[in-house]
Amino acid sequence: MTDFEWNPDYAIGHFQIDDEHRKLFRLARKMMNVSCVRASEKEIKAAVKALSDYTKIHFRNEERLMESIGYPDLEKHRAAHAYIIEQISNFLAAEPSPVRQAKRLKEIISTWVDGHTTGEDLKIARFIASRRGTNN
Repeated sequence: MTDFEWNPDYAIGHFQIDDEHRKLFRLARKMMNVSCVRASEKEIKAAVKALSDYTKIHFRNEERLMESIGYPDLEKHRAAHAYIIEQISNFLAAEPSPVRQAKRLKEIISTWVDGHTTGEDLKIARFIASRRGTNN
């Protein structure tokens, strides 16, 4: 996954979270676009920071959703979020080059999208769907 194109199959069935996922994809594409053209380091750094910051916001919101619905794998999911944030934070702190930051962040986010969004987050979708089925 390198193009960060939203696929409706990634939707979990919760408007806010799906909207946040779409925004994360847009921010990832923007980061890649500015790092692939002759953008200034300031522009690249701003795009990297926007994606990193919004990822943290999204994870908090997703965890609140899981708490509110009684999601059984919340702690496992929360630990996965913490691991991703730690990876991003550690790397950004250690790497001064915005271009290399963007390249590495692309790798981290690609792995996250491929494994987390299309795997772990879809488990939330199935849980939400099962609850809707029992609440009708």
